[in-house]
Amino acid sequence: MANHSFYAWTAHAQGTRNQPIQRHYWNPTDGREMQQFRQDQTGQDLKDFSQIQGESLGDRYATDILGYQVIMHGDNKSIAQGLDGLYWDDKRQELVVMEFKGQSSGYSSGQKRPDWSISTCQKIQDYQKPYHNVSEYERQFATEILQHYDRGEMIRYEAVRTDVDMKTGEWWSQLEKQQWMEQEFQDMEIKPEL
Repeated sequence: MANHSFYAWTAHAQGTRNQPIQRHYWNPTDGREMQQFRQDQTGQDLKDFSQIQGESLGDRYATDILGYQVIMHGDNKSIAQGLDGLYWDDKRQELVVMEFKGQSSGYSSGQKRPDWSISTCQKIQDYQKPYHNVSEYERQFATEILQHYDRGEMIRYEAVRTDVDMKTGEWWSQLEKQQWMEQEFQDMEIKPEL
């Protein structure tokens, strides 16, 4: 497997949490029930609920609203870190690496980097912590993403957040970040070590 840090790459992005690319509002009755349930949660239970909310509704948003096909479902992850899902966008013929966020969860410093999806896959392939214990299922998809990248094909990273307005019970999922990454092939001289 190639060391992807040697490659020059380009990335471009759009969207923010405050200026999402697209927003979908869910059934308000369900939102009020979720709001009431969420108000009763504290500490780790609240954090777990937020993660479940983000991942389950994020997947529903990706498949039902955006029309993506599931390649790797996040429910099959063996550790909390890493890729939340892998999808195929038939309209654009692009591989989409997804990150799902619930309510007020933030991005890690790594997720803010444009090469996050590629560097995470490389860490999975290199058995680096915390990815050294991922399942073969996840390792297989990391390999597929890196091969996609090695062929010079575009990889898209998207972040979807699900929020509930705690005052009104209104709830939505929004595509708040879209980022494309591809290799720039260039002639490079790599000197062998003596």
